[in-house]
Formats: sequence, structure tokens, C-alpha cells
Amino acid sequence: MNTKLTPSILYRQLASRCPPLPMSGVVGRYAGLLTRAITIAAPLRAPRHVASRHVHTIVHNKASPSFMRPPSSIRSFTRHMSVVPESKRTTILDLRRKHREGVPITMVTAYDYTSAREVDRSGIDCILVGDSLAMVMLGHKSTVNVSMDEMLHHCRAVARGSSTAFTVGDLPFGSFETSTREAVQNAVRMMKEGQVDAVKLEGGRRVKETVRAIVSAGIPVIGHIGLTPQSASSLGGFRVQGRTAKEAADILEDALELQDAGCIAIVIESVPEPVAEFITKSLRIPTIGIGAGRYTSGQVLVYHDLLGLYPNFVPKFCKQYAFLAGEIHEALGQFKREVEQRAFPTTAHTYSMKAEEMHKAMAIMNARRDLIGATPDGLPMPTIRMESIATAPQAQAHPPAEPANKPASSEPHKSLNPAPSTHITPPPVIKSDTPAGKEAQVPSITAKDTSSQHPIRRVAIIGGGAMGCYIGAQLARSPLSHDVWLVSSWREHVDRVNRRGLTLMQMDRSLVQITNIRATLDPREVLLQGGPVDVVIVLVKSPYTMQAAKKADVLTSNNPNAAVLTLQNGLGNREIIQNVLRASRPSSVHPVVYQGVTNHGAVMIEPGAVRHTGMGTTAIAVPGDLPSFLTHDVAQTLTNGLTSSFTHAGVDCELVGDVDGLVWGKLIVNAAINPLTALFRVPNGALTSSPHMKGLVRQIVDEAVQVASSSNIKPLFPKSNTESPDPHSNPADEAYAHVLNVAYNTRDNMSSMLTDVIRGEATEIDVINGAVIREGEKHGVPVETNKLVHQMVRSCQDLYGTQASLLSKR
Repeated sequence: MNTKLTPSILYRQLASRCPPLPMSGVVGRYAGLLTRAITIAAPLRAPRHVASRHVHTIVHNKASPSFMRPPSSIRSFTRHMSVVPESKRTTILDLRRKHREGVPITMVTAYDYTSAREVDRSGIDCILVGDSLAMVMLGHKSTVNVSMDEMLHHCRAVARGSSTAFTVGDLPFGSFETSTREAVQNAVRMMKEGQVDAVKLEGGRRVKETVRAIVSAGIPVIGHIGLTPQSASSLGGFRVQGRTAKEAADILEDALELQDAGCIAIVIESVPEPVAEFITKSLRIPTIGIGAGRYTSGQVLVYHDLLGLYPNFVPKFCKQYAFLAGEIHEALGQFKREVEQRAFPTTAHTYSMKAEEMHKAMAIMNARRDLIGATPDGLPMPTIRMESIATAPQAQAHPPAEPANKPASSEPHKSLNPAPSTHITPPPVIKSDTPAGKEAQVPSITAKDTSSQHPIRRVAIIGGGAMGCYIGAQLARSPLSHDVWLVSSWREHVDRVNRRGLTLMQMDRSLVQITNIRATLDPREVLLQGGPVDVVIVLVKSPYTMQAAKKADVLTSNNPNAAVLTLQNGLGNREIIQNVLRASRPSSVHPVVYQGVTNHGAVMIEPGAVRHTGMGTTAIAVPGDLPSFLTHDVAQTLTNGLTSSFTHAGVDCELVGDVDGLVWGKLIVNAAINPLTALFRVPNGALTSSPHMKGLVRQIVDEAVQVASSSNIKPLFPKSNTESPDPHSNPADEAYAHVLNVAYNTRDNMSSMLTDVIRGEATEIDVINGAVIREGEKHGVPVETNKLVHQMVRSCQDLYGTQASLLSKR
């Protein structure tokens, strides 16, 4: 009986020949992360055809023959699935409709087939083939270096990867400035050869006649005003535009002129939010913002920026929805290790042949090898037998199981959310600067490696911020095999560390993935997962010292011999922690609280990722007020153990004998650098670039040194990379030179106080410059410059904190 071949039957037969395509391993995770990240960035538009990782996507459009489209019953069924069979290319009419209905337009850059396909699959409205590819794809220093032919090459690749998004091609620098005729010719090439739907060009009123000519040729044009990267040098660099009344009025006039010339939309870049909002409400056409606030008609971001693929520079206006650079670095490193250890490929990744064919092949191949004769060293060619191949040891897909009788204490701790099984190779041991056999020259303290006398294995760091993560990452990498925990209240960060490990971007911008580190919200979990803690390191900001002290009390509750080390800024933190520990137990058995300082710099990139921004030195002092059960020698041994742990972890550390001098040395550094960088919104290095800045630094330092001297305290500074100062020099000169040295060594770092002011959060100004003021008033020392910066930072804190509070309630 012959069955009539109906369109429904034909469709089912075609679909049955497309089996699911599995995507596993790193490629599957990478593709999944791409799709999730881009989809999150466009929450207001439902994806038209986002396929799952194990489903083929069959795309149909209205131009397809009717027999190629599925019957209505199948179309109705698939509407309830994640795969929608029908797709439609976005047009100008769709963009106008979204603008008219008040639905934000989404735009993301793409530069090749793969990125275009992922953006397209995520349902983004528009793809911009931006001239930013000069930097993120071709490695140029700016966007002006890309040529017209290079832009066309990338536009064609994007066109092949996109089936629904409205595609826009950037006219590169030099392609439209010389003449209107050349501009129209290049726009035609972009449409014809690049296969885009519209072109974009930078500039305002100066290019309105060029825009008018291109539109007259039948080519849609998108304008670009505000910060225009192609002409950034004439604007004074990459800086925000429209911050003065005249600049704002000029940008509005640019927008109105471009609208009059026929633009279908306008990109507004790096403009204050109120200005961009006013311009948007003044136009009939949509605006696409990038660093222009929340009230434009849509948003655009660079693909590499929002996915964390270009860590060289991340603009303030960019939110990173993923950090794929770390994922890629981890995957490539794992591949390298598995190849070198012959763990890849395994039999699962190789092809086989029938045994009888293999025997025949061996005979033929041995015969042909015999024709070659002898080997280069004159020996006859060996005969390869089937058995020698069949019995060759196979690379193991997994390491052998641990012996059943292995001691429990030697087993690695299991994370609550297991991270990938990749582990880093420990760095080489960094040797101390102290010559072998000699003792470091510090007052009444002998510095030598006594880690074997006091082994420090379990370390808990209270504070999951930048410095806590950096110190934790270094200790986890140490060849001393520390068991490191981060205790933090940042839930997203804790989850990310437990799931993927901690990503450390080093100063050379290389990435290290540390998976043998764990994080928790509850300090009690640290004790439940491994017993007593040897060392607790406190690295929270001073407003949160009391909460940190209570957590340290929990962590040391079952080990009175534990050491607590504070590396915080300001005065009084050690005393707060010490009082909390003494109050909860007899004074004779409370843990010792050690004081330390560090001049390293670090910033958080995202949850689970930290960047080391500045090298520095670290110092630890033995306190004078030891509990009765602890002798000075035992305390020295504990301190030596801490110092050894830091040094082996690559954090150069030294011992000092004067706690007060150590604290005041760091206080002076913070008092000079933190408030000035916060007030002027600059990185640390800017303080060394201007004589006026240096003058302010000098005034703050001189006042602080005089206050310390009135208390009979000589500020101590850890060893620096520069030559040691003259012991007979003025203490203020020594302090000033050290502050400038720290600012230069951490020149790319944004101080914590600057970050707090920007976020509208409480700063440490009261325990830094406020402490100088209180001590100065106690001893009758004038501290007018410290008072000035203290009052200004408090004003910023109150102002921006109020704004942040109001914004959070919207």
C-alpha cells in the first residue's frame, strides 16, 4: 500500500534525520555560559530560537517553500517548547515598534561567525560590527587603526552567523571624512560586500551632510555622539562628555541635526544620565546608550567586555555578566597538563579497528618499513608486532583510587560545592632576603624559618574582599599545603568560590585558577569541616571590626593556641578584637592577637575573581601584652610561623619588634593616599605625578609624623625596593619617601576609600585621618590638613551614601 507523501510526513522524515548533537566537556560549558550571559544581558526580549545544549535548531522563515515548513499542529506544539521553529529577521519597523511601545532595544557587538551566532541565538535585537574589533580582535591600541577591508571581512563573517538580528556595520576612521562621495561609496560597500542592514558613523553636526547623502542613497544610518572613540584625541582623551552646560547643549544639537539628516537611531556614549535622558525625550528616533544611564531607548555593550574576555580594560559603565577569560585559561591549562601527563587522549577519544585488519596492517607496514633499510644510527629497523600495540599501557582517564587504608588526616577536604578537579602547580619557594645563617636585624626579635616548629596548616580569613582573596589565593598556592577558608557575608562570592574556585589575575595579567580554597558564610562550618584553626587573619574594613572579632572568637573557640592576625587599616582594630576574645574566656587562655600591615594592592573583578594591582611589603609584630601562659619565645615562634607561611606563599614578609611603630607607619601611608585618591577620583599613582598633589601628601605626612613623635612613637616602614634611607634623616622625610614609593608601586590600584565613596558606602576615614586628629588634639599638635580631608571625605560619604540609599529604594 503506497502512502501519500504529505508535507507533515515529509517534515517528520526530515526531522528524524537530525539526531540530537551532544555538546559535552569544556566546549559545552563554554557555549552554555555564552548563551546564558548574553541572554541575561537582554532580559526584556524573549529569544526567538534558543536551542538547548542537546537539541538541534531547525530554522524556518516565511521565505521557505511551504513543504519545508512544519504543519500547524507541530508549530502549535513547539510554541510550548524552548525551540521555536519560526524565526524572522529584525527590521527597522521592529525597532520603531519597540521604541514606540517603550520596550528597550538591545544591541551587542560581534566580530566573527561564532560570536554572531551566540548573540543571535540569545535573541539580541541588533548586532554591531564595531570598529572596537581593532582592539579586542586585532590587538591595536585604538580603534583608528582598522581598515575598510578589515571591517568588510568581519562583517561578512557576522552575516553568516546571524539569521535574525538587525546587523549594523561601523564605518571606520578615514572611510567617510575626506569627501561625501567616498563616504557613500564605502557605505555601499558595507551594505553590498559586508551584507549588513545599516551603517554607523561617528560625529554630530560635522557629518550631517554625509549622513544625508548616505540616506539619499537608500542606506539606513545610525549616528554616534558624545564620546566618539575615533576622535578621542581631539576631545582630550577617553573622558565623559557633556558635563558642562555648553557641552550638554552641543550634544543635544548634534542629536537634533542627525535626526534631521535622516538617522534611524543614535548611539550616545559616555554622557551623564540626565543629559542622555533629556536628549532621548527630545527625539523622535530611538537612542542606544553605552555609559549614558538608564533612560535611553536601548543599551549596547561590547561582547568581550560583558563576557569578561578582554581584561586589559573594563569601562566603569560595563557590567560583566560572566568572566570567561578565567574559564578559558583554566580549560587550556588543564588541556596542557593532561597532554603532558598523557592523561589525554583516553580510549574514549581514539578510533579502533578490527583485530584481523590490524594484523594485516602490521604485516604490510613492517614490510614497507623494511624497504627503508637501517635507522639513522645504522641499526636495523625493529619489527612492530600487534601484541606490542595491544598491550601498550593506556593513559588513565582518571587517577587511581586512593587506598582504602589511607589515613583520614591525609585526605583532601571535600568542598560543599565541589570545584573542578584541576589544581595549580605551586610556585617556586621565594627565599627571604636574609642571608643564610644570619638573623634579620630587628629589635629583640630573631627572624628565621621555624615553620617546622609551629606548622600552620588551617587558615581562616575573615573578609572576602580584594585583599582577603589575594592573601587567601597566595596561601592556597603555597607549597606548605595550607587548608584555606574565606569567611565572608557576600553570598554570591562564596557560592562562586565553592563552585569554580578563586580566579587570581596576576600583575602581568595572567590568570591562575585556585581550586583548593573554600568559602563559607558561617564560621562554624570551618570547624565542622576539619577541626581547629591554626591562624585567623582579619581583613575587613574597620567599620566591621566588631563583627569580625565575634567570628574570630568562634573560629578560635577550640584552640587557645591559635593566632589571630589583623592586617586592617587604621588604629584600634587590634584592641577591639583582643577585648572580644578576652571577654569570652579566661584571660590566661585567650588567643594572641598579632598586628601586621601589608602594602599590596588588589581589586575585585567580579564574584570569585580578584586582580593583584600592586606589589608591596608585609610586616608582622609580636605584641607586648601576651597572656600569662604564652612566653615571648613561644610568641616569637608563632610569629616566625606566620612570616614563613607568607614568604613561602610569595608574599614577602618581615618581622618587627615595635607594634606601635608598625601601626603608625601604615596609618601614615593610608592617611596620605586614601583620602586624596577618594576626593580626586584617581588611582594611587596620580599622587606622584603632580607637584601640587605631592604638596598635599607632604602636609598630611608631616602632621601625622609630628603626632606620632609627640607620643614617643617612631613610625616603622617595611623594607621597600628602594635603597634604605639614612638612619640620621628626618623621620618626616623618610615617611614622605615611603608614601610616594607605595603610591608608585600600587599606581594602578584604586584605594578602598575611593571604592567606598563611589559605592556610597561607609569609609575608614574615622580610624585613619580621624585617628590622627584625635591623637593630635590630645597632644596639642595642629593637624589642619588632616581635618580638611577628613571633613571632605565625610561630606562625600554622606552625599553619595544618601544618593545610593535613594537609588536602592527606586
